[in-house]
Amino acid sequence: NQEIVSSPLLRYFEAVKDKLDLLLQSRGIEKFIPETGKPITEIVGCRPVDTVITQEKNQVNNIAEVVQPGFKINMDDNNIKIIKEAEVKVYKGEENV
Repeated sequence: NQEIVSSPLLRYFEAVKDKLDLLLQSRGIEKFIPETGKPITEIVGCRPVDTVITQEKNQVNNIAEVVQPGFKINMDDNNIKIIKEAEVKVYKGEENV
């Protein structure tokens, strides 16, 4: 609906979201968006919420899609803490249907 897209209320909420993002970044909190196509077992901070069927055996257990990004905080150079896990869809083979 065009009225909603151009409404002052929507613009207000977008401005608030931008300010919150800046505030979180200033405190060292960042969005965490895992790379699709990577094995879910190799990426810390992912929570599978759904599956996508694939015929490609080399894609099984890989991240198919990021549903919701997560958040992380850099404690120091070698220590990252996941605040909220990223929600992802993971490929599964047809034979597992």
